[in-house]
Order: sequence, then C-alpha cells, then structure tokens
Amino acid sequence: MEKDNKHTPGPWIVSSDGKAVRASADIMANYRRNVVNIGKRDNIGEMAANLSLCAAAPELLAALEAMLVTFYKPDSNVCKLACVVLAKVKGAV
Repeated sequence: MEKDNKHTPGPWIVSSDGKAVRASADIMANYRRNVVNIGKRDNIGEMAANLSLCAAAPELLAALEAMLVTFYKPDSNVCKLACVVLAKVKGAV
C-alpha cells in the first residue's frame, strides 16, 4: 500500500538540534531536508514528544496498513476507525 503515499518516504528522524523532523540521510538527497518543523515552544518536553510522534509517522502508517491487510473485519469498529484514519492520512477526509 505504501506506493500510494505522497509523503516523503521514511524513515524520519528527529534532527540533532531537536527542532525538526528530517528524512533519513539516504532519503534526504531527493527530498526537502526538513519534513516537519515545530515552532518554538515553552514546554521543551511537549516539543520533543511532538517531534518523536511525527518522526514515527511513516512506521505507524505502515503498521496500520499491514494490520488492516492481515486482520480486516468489515464489522469491526477498530477496523472502521483505522480506515477513517487512513483516509485522513491520504487526504480523502
């Protein structure tokens, strides 16, 4: 399913200065350097948590897609929620 994604391919990493999420070095040559910039925050812990979550996004997406392929049940509320989230990720919502 990943071939349909329009985002910068993962893996993504938190930058060494802790202010952005970047594509890994082997991906960076073909894409913008920063994938996500988090504005200055008073709460450094919150900023770090936001960056960590953003950096994990490509792996979270791949895991959700794999889980749906493996365990999909049309009557499952969890599967329905996962489908809504995937639609949002892909810009359909």
